[in-house]
Amino acid sequence: MGNPNLLPYETIVRATSGEPEAVDEVLRHYSKRIRIAAIENGHIDRDTEDSIKQRLVASLFSRVDRHLTMPAPHRSVRAAFPHTALHNNIYSFRIS
Repeated sequence: MGNPNLLPYETIVRATSGEPEAVDEVLRHYSKRIRIAAIENGHIDRDTEDSIKQRLVASLFSRVDRHLTMPAPHRSVRAAFPHTALHNNIYSFRIS
């Protein structure tokens, strides 16, 4: 059995292919984390919240392009930074 707190892989695949319902499901799944990240001076900054959502959606769509065009990093790089790909694109919403 999978972890119920994680998005199903199929949902992520559908979202990266542009299915609107799957993209909405991803946004709903991360909505609490997005709101927490958008807090500035004790209040939710709606512009920041919208920016994070836009960058998450852009990251979902660019993930397919990057996966197809970029070679896999050398094993030692992945070993040194095992959390980087997921962490940068989902949790802190940094897009490289």
